[in-house]
Amino acid sequence: MKMTWYNNLLSKLQISGNGLVSNFLTETVMNGLIKGKVQGNSLDSAVSDDVSLWFTDKFNPWFAELSTPLGSATDKSELVSVEYYQGINDIVSALNVCRSYYDVRGDQEIITSLATVAYLQALICEEISKEIITSYEKSIGVTNDFSGKVDTYTNTSDYLGSTPEVFVWPENTVISYHQKFQNMKDNEEEVLNQDKKKQQGTKQYLPWVFTAAFGLIAWSAAAKK
Repeated sequence: MKMTWYNNLLSKLQISGNGLVSNFLTETVMNGLIKGKVQGNSLDSAVSDDVSLWFTDKFNPWFAELSTPLGSATDKSELVSVEYYQGINDIVSALNVCRSYYDVRGDQEIITSLATVAYLQALICEEISKEIITSYEKSIGVTNDFSGKVDTYTNTSDYLGSTPEVFVWPENTVISYHQKFQNMKDNEEEVLNQDKKKQQGTKQYLPWVFTAAFGLIAWSAAAKK
């Protein structure tokens, strides 16, 4: 797969931790699987240069610290603990507050190239946020429709977390919509039994396979006679 400047830029993402979630996220960005809605080859070099400078000087150092809660967790019981999934929620919330800010800034820009830079900054925040959610779901072995994930929002005027740079919000209220994980302990049995269900499914399937195989052998022998 051909890597665009956008893919190459995200492949340099500084991800803290060496646990399952960090590893899945690293694999995604290193393989260029975050494609971007705006392809890098169609953009002028001034735009890509501005986005790259922001990513290198502001976003990447900030995200390296933001992603610290990803840690080294590999055990499912640890991954579904309140402390861990709240850390995931905090990262997702921060990224989406940033996405909302850059979206608003893009809407306010009257110079096309500057608006494009802002929209790409918002896109980077959005796509990394989604990949963190996906990486977490992969780590605990659930599908995208997992019941422990819900839609939520953050009122940006109430947000007290860190940002890659100083944000100057407009006077009107800005609401950032995103997803979060909740009540994971209530769903712990569902999470921890994923492997057991797969194994049980295999055990249930094997007798049918053997029966069919022996039936086929018997039929073949009879046909020869």
